[in-house]
Amino acid sequence: MYRGQPSSFRRSGFLGTFFLQTRSWPRTRCERRREGSDTRPSLARHTIRLGAHCYPSYRLSSMTSKQTPPAIRKASRPATRKWTVLAFAAPLVYAFCSSERVLGLLPQPVQSLVQDVTSSLDFSSLGVEIPRCPAQPDARNVGPDWMPAEDPAYKARAIDRLSGAIQIPTETFDDYGTPFTDARFDKFAAFHVYLETAFPRVFRVLRVEKPQKYGLLITYAGTRGRAALGAAALKPVVLMAHQDVVPVDPDSIGDWEQPPFSGKVDAAGWLWGRGAIDCKNTLIGILAAFEQLLEEGFVPERDIVLSSSFDEEIGGTRGAIYIARTLEERYGRDGVALIVDEGFGGIVDVFGRRFAMFAVAEKGAVSLRLEVNSPGGHSSVPPKHTSIGILAKMISALEDHADRPALRLGSPKVGELQCYAEHGEMGALFKRSIQTPILWPSVAKKLAKLDKLSEASLHTTQAVDLIHGGVKLNALPESASASINYRIEYTSSVSATIEHASAIVEPIAKRFGLVFDKLGSHSHVTQSVARLSIVDHSAYEPAPITKTEGPTWDLIAGTAKHIWPGAIAGPTGMMANTDTKHSWNLTSNIYRFVPATIHQVKGFHTINEAVHVDAHLSSIRFFYKLIRNTEGWPMW
Repeated sequence: MYRGQPSSFRRSGFLGTFFLQTRSWPRTRCERRREGSDTRPSLARHTIRLGAHCYPSYRLSSMTSKQTPPAIRKASRPATRKWTVLAFAAPLVYAFCSSERVLGLLPQPVQSLVQDVTSSLDFSSLGVEIPRCPAQPDARNVGPDWMPAEDPAYKARAIDRLSGAIQIPTETFDDYGTPFTDARFDKFAAFHVYLETAFPRVFRVLRVEKPQKYGLLITYAGTRGRAALGAAALKPVVLMAHQDVVPVDPDSIGDWEQPPFSGKVDAAGWLWGRGAIDCKNTLIGILAAFEQLLEEGFVPERDIVLSSSFDEEIGGTRGAIYIARTLEERYGRDGVALIVDEGFGGIVDVFGRRFAMFAVAEKGAVSLRLEVNSPGGHSSVPPKHTSIGILAKMISALEDHADRPALRLGSPKVGELQCYAEHGEMGALFKRSIQTPILWPSVAKKLAKLDKLSEASLHTTQAVDLIHGGVKLNALPESASASINYRIEYTSSVSATIEHASAIVEPIAKRFGLVFDKLGSHSHVTQSVARLSIVDHSAYEPAPITKTEGPTWDLIAGTAKHIWPGAIAGPTGMMANTDTKHSWNLTSNIYRFVPATIHQVKGFHTINEAVHVDAHLSSIRFFYKLIRNTEGWPMW
């Protein structure tokens, strides 16, 4: 809400923003003085603003009404006009903040007013095509069904398998070399031994390959798969889940409710430990589905492939990219029917409905290094600004001019909100605002205030994560550097992000007499220079957006609607990056999904990572049924 507006409008939330955008009351310093809210001494306290100037009110009082400029007459309207608007706004705010059922509790004239206002917000004449929530396929259930949660013996075995996997630390760090040169990767050998013990049929019956020593490529061969039909084979389905986990900060171990590699299950059914949700839950779930299907004697029509890297958390350049290349060499470009990987999508209960949200895109990413080099010397004779000081000004400017949250056409967030508006229970005005692009700025402001996750989904985020400068307390720093991580909004690009940062930093460099070296443009300059460069292997464009229609959507959404009856399937976005960024050549059908209700998973990349036992069992069942549902699936 705008600073200085009446408190009743600040409390009115979105509706107040709507009225303020359609009937703006700018509160300038002049107006604050005129109204007496500016207590600073001034001979011109009682003033009115006209254009860029403030006029003393005593001068205006001598004017006739015809002499008074229109802008002044408008500014002098009685305050009662505002209260008139508020009188109409109050019931609308009530309807907006409540569900549509609340309208029935309001007087009939107010109901008519709400309906008239919402129905009048029609901007189709602007030629803007607003995405709609995808068409909902029927629930798909082919072949036998299986309910692992209803089998106590199997439930105990499933818990033991995931707990055992968590108890084997598989942390990876950014400074790792390759699996052939860095012995720290050898921890994955022990993890593979455990998997072979926990899922004996999978490793005995299916084709198991280990690209880059510790990758896993497990092929469940189909009757119409590559081994049987060669080039005439049906396209395979690829299920992804990585083996490595993010490191646990030793200083944070005391903050965990349970030790991070204990795999302990508490009385409430939570299974604790690093990797419980990111993403050993998914890996063990896929292997468990394979094991059960093999026990049942099932043979799929098409190849079902498990692709599991050991370096997802450190970029995937040591393993995941080689696995993707192996699949492309085997099945060809666009040779895969469907990829399902981890993601922020999942089962969410919001607006009075259950939704199955699939991440159909990923943000891009790039990390930039900003370095300032300036002459050194003794600290007793310093310049006005050292290299660290100049760098600090650049960082401050970048943070002051960061990309702002907004709803943009083409963003999967728009499709997500359309599903909530179409199928959920929400206030009439808020629903209409979601469906009206001209009101999206207000919607974005409201969403950005909900939580950090909602805010991050609406713009290119920027985080200054590393900084270094100086070598000695009494020596001027000759160099200072900072590394800045960007997660690029779905409709933007790496180049646009770099240009934005460059446009902010370059004027500061020139102001301090520094040469600006943008991506090596002045690499020969060694002193009095500010450099902007890309951190190696950090640049990835936003992922292509997967369609939410057609046979592939019907398969994955239909499977989810079977596992979670009544759920509405829709799109969302993935703000982090997954191994799918190396697999764009394989297929355009990539979905990122946690097959569990979101309130049953917690602790992504932080302390107290945990998954509820029910969530793990639902993951197993989802992959089991997804594989079963590929039978007779009309996707070549």
